[in-house]
Amino acid sequence: MANYFNFPSVLMAISCLLLAGCSDSKVEAVKKDFVDGSRTTTFSNLLDNRQDCESITWSSEKDEMQRDIVRYECVFKESNDFLGFYRNPELERKIYFAKQEPERKKEAIEHTEKRVLNEIREAESAIASIPQKIEEFKKNPSVENDNLITHYEQLLVSYKNKESVKAHEKVLNTKKAELLEIENNLDNTINGIKEEYFSKFPIYEKGSEQYVWIVNENLEPTYAGAYIVGYADRKPNVILSVGNINYLFNRHSKNYNNMYEYLKNSNIRFHNVAIY
Repeated sequence: MANYFNFPSVLMAISCLLLAGCSDSKVEAVKKDFVDGSRTTTFSNLLDNRQDCESITWSSEKDEMQRDIVRYECVFKESNDFLGFYRNPELERKIYFAKQEPERKKEAIEHTEKRVLNEIREAESAIASIPQKIEEFKKNPSVENDNLITHYEQLLVSYKNKESVKAHEKVLNTKKAELLEIENNLDNTINGIKEEYFSKFPIYEKGSEQYVWIVNENLEPTYAGAYIVGYADRKPNVILSVGNINYLFNRHSKNYNNMYEYLKNSNIRFHNVAIY
């Protein structure tokens, strides 16, 4: 019977176990690569000893184009609902203004009601005074006075027909109808606002920072991108892509411990992207 026992292979396997696993050459190539042009800081120096990471993992895989990919991931500490800093302030502001809308509409109604009352008083005063003015103009016939008589007669008809009052009452009724609609739909409006913002900024169980490199057959890595990843039901969802290698290095010189912290102090907005 042929002897298939390969002692050197078994010995190598045991050695790997004793050494906590054989290293991945592609991962090691990335770790030893330099972040900066001055060749002072390797990616391992930069990424392997971060206090803000709950866990750190390095892995290698094949992408859809069968290229060798190395991925680094730092899962943030206490990162449950880490998009809340984007969502919650704006959500609270929107809900506050939605709740204030009925009060603003009531103030507009009160203002219009005062306008109606003023128009009524003005009409009553005009109806009482205009006939006397017309009689005075008739005592001194002239082209100018004739034009004024025509003007005041038309104005008197307008006041008697309450045209201005009716116009303001129409506006008032419209505003009252709008107020009623706002009050009746307030709960639906608030629920719609919540749905919009939780759709834009979902609640994730945890968040992580990932960096990706493409490694060629000569074990030469090329930086491919940085990502913020949110986990829902243990499934990753890329929500932001940052492609510039300078961003990765410079953010540390600006006292930002991670990309998430940087985003909290910037105007960058999250968006869905595809990952390698």
